[in-house]
Amino acid sequence: MKQTDEWGEVQGGAIAITKQEKGWEIEGFYLGQRKQPSQFGESTIVDLEDEDGNPISLYSVSSLNYLLQNVTKGRYIKIVYDGMEKRDTKYGKNKDIHITKVYQNTKKIYHNNFTEVKENDDLPF
Repeated sequence: MKQTDEWGEVQGGAIAITKQEKGWEIEGFYLGQRKQPSQFGESTIVDLEDEDGNPISLYSVSSLNYLLQNVTKGRYIKIVYDGMEKRDTKYGKNKDIHITKVYQNTKKIYHNNFTEVKENDDLPF
């Protein structure tokens, strides 16, 4: 099928945060996380939706998983990849880990069926 203004090809796959440059950022409405089988076992996928309704999927990292525990589904967030740092982990001391930061817009949230955005409204769930 020929691509036209009316029809565009759907791209698949998740974005690998770890392959991005330090300072890379992405924004969208936070829809949640899910587990997905991968060649390395089970991966965590973070699902977002941009303001135009386009889905965005990201392969997560531990620091992002931890931060997203404090974000309510439906909030508009910005995820920033902050590169690698050496930290003590459950796997040992001074290990290289991927660092992320998460910012949330407290005024912009999903409303009802996740298609209409409202300002200053309580989350419907």
